[in-house]
Amino acid sequence: LTSSDYEITFGKLLPGHIVKVEITGEQKTVGIGENTFIYQVTDSYGNDVTELYNVATIFGTLNIKPIEITLRTQGGEKIYDGTPLTVTGDDTWSISVGQLYTGHTIYVEQTGAQTSAGTSPNTLKYVMLDENGADVTSCYLVTEDFGDLTVNPIKLTIKTEGDTRPYNGEE
Repeated sequence: LTSSDYEITFGKLLPGHIVKVEITGEQKTVGIGENTFIYQVTDSYGNDVTELYNVATIFGTLNIKPIEITLRTQGGEKIYDGTPLTVTGDDTWSISVGQLYTGHTIYVEQTGAQTSAGTSPNTLKYVMLDENGADVTSCYLVTEDFGDLTVNPIKLTIKTEGDTRPYNGEE
């Protein structure tokens, strides 16, 4: 990303003088950088007269924003049986908002598991790669919308038996 636009915002050049501006700023990855430049002032004969000017430079900003996506996983529920509850597979997660840049691929490993009674998120590990296999995960702003994995306790009812006797003064 670069911008070749510039303007003189204060002062003016003497007649016959021109300013040559070469933009040197560029931003190649997600983030913010300065749109830097170099300049030279010349007279009508092409002589460098830059030293006649006290030039203040104000660099613009170049901003490459990440691609926003949301990764969603499905949840699940079961009664405790001593084994972990997992909900995995290609059809149990999705990109629910946004999309990958053309040529990029996402690799996902579902890591969520719940064994004991309780609830935890159905988490993912993920990496985005470009067409050359380079990691471009930092080019994305990922919102995670993880489903819940819930293991419910085993329902158990305990009933005591009753008894009857006539009062005899003892407990």
